[in-house]
Amino acid sequence: MTSLKRIAFIVSLFLALGITPQNSISQEADSQNIDSESIADLEQMFDFLGESETISVTAESNYDARQKSGQLIEFGAVSKWYIKRPSHVRVDIENRDGTERSFYFDGNSITLYDKSQNVYATVIKKGNLDQAFDYYMDKLDMPMPLAELFSEKHPFDINKSVISSMNVGESKINGFACNDLAFRTKEVDLQVWIEQGKRPLPQRMIITYKGSPGNPQYRARFSDWNLSPKLKDSLFEFKPPKDVEKIKFSPRINKVQSTENKNEGGQ
Repeated sequence: MTSLKRIAFIVSLFLALGITPQNSISQEADSQNIDSESIADLEQMFDFLGESETISVTAESNYDARQKSGQLIEFGAVSKWYIKRPSHVRVDIENRDGTERSFYFDGNSITLYDKSQNVYATVIKKGNLDQAFDYYMDKLDMPMPLAELFSEKHPFDINKSVISSMNVGESKINGFACNDLAFRTKEVDLQVWIEQGKRPLPQRMIITYKGSPGNPQYRARFSDWNLSPKLKDSLFEFKPPKDVEKIKFSPRINKVQSTENKNEGGQ
């Protein structure tokens, strides 16, 4: 996967442009200014998450999907993330249409379970969290929005990719005082609200895909951050339900993308 595609995943990052009142930052327009403190805050956020040994968090996301008619339609999902470094992750996803799926990685294999279709696919993959995400997105060509937010490495070269950055100001998100930061790259615009203080956690983020017609957006709001959850290894082990069908990673299991990829608009 190219670095540009990785930026679109973020993050798979980021990873966005915010919609702000015209009278508040209209002077920014085509500015190429770089605010070094905003860059440092973004790097600190990635480092903080990448160094956290255990994490649980809920992300409510919505995204624009272009239809054949040209209209942008919004879809959404709620995902619950459980991470236990270096080699365990589970993501439970419920789409707005009620369909559910889960991603499992236990250090030895990757499993995708589609509860709505009552099927699952498993592939042997040993390694750490980053290697699992890379294999899932690169080799299996499967979507994993936000995956690189939890990577131990920065998802892209911030200093080389960002052509403009600014601190929009202070905002309160989920009851937390946050720095509202905006970044621009050639491919995407990013706006992210990072909690102030000792926990530089993202509370909200918006990605705008400037190269796609209509500038569709991906938006996520985070809640229930826990950096010391008690996560048993059994949480990350997939135990097939009775009568579930085992299949290979293929277009059928890839139907899991359908809600996030309505026509041409998904991640």
